[in-house]
Amino acid sequence: MAKKSKRNQNNKGKTKIPQRVEVFGVNDPVTRFGWTIMAFLCVFGAVGAVNALEIQMDVSYLVMFVVAIYVIPVLHSIFSEAPSPVYRAHRWVRTVIPLILLTIIYFTVFNFQTLAASVLIISVVFGIFVLVQLVFPVERFYFFYVVLILLFGCCSAVFAGQYDPKTQPFGFCLLTLFVFEMFFYFFYYPGPTNRAFKFY
Repeated sequence: MAKKSKRNQNNKGKTKIPQRVEVFGVNDPVTRFGWTIMAFLCVFGAVGAVNALEIQMDVSYLVMFVVAIYVIPVLHSIFSEAPSPVYRAHRWVRTVIPLILLTIIYFTVFNFQTLAASVLIISVVFGIFVLVQLVFPVERFYFFYVVLILLFGCCSAVFAGQYDPKTQPFGFCLLTLFVFEMFFYFFYYPGPTNRAFKFY
């Protein structure tokens, strides 16, 4: 009897290996396929934009090196098990980050006002974002939510590319970004009855 009790105690003392946490829209197989497609689209967009901008050869080699470093973890994520979410983003994080991304896109494209610059900035910004979701996924940044941010980022680039101080005051552009921010805040407004979709 004493031996059995010792065995039971030893079994109880063993810690169970935690199972991988799968969150729909973040790291499930279908969503990871979507992240992967988006990552390669960002790569093709960045490379095409660099070629369109006719950057010097030395810089082009550097760009190719950065692209290779980017593609390696993306390919590794395809053939490896999906990691569990490492962090659950607070609602303020989920509302402030879109504003930061849209502001970076807007003011960078505003300084160049070309299609190639727009594609390059959008590809780089969202390429980094997608890589994080593949390697260190953050819960609450769902795939379709990021796609929505990407669409608004394209809208910001269009506003910046067509900016004319005579017809569009600078305050109007800031107001546009503020409206985008309020839209994202509406998605994560506190309270179970004040959200656009219960999925979020």
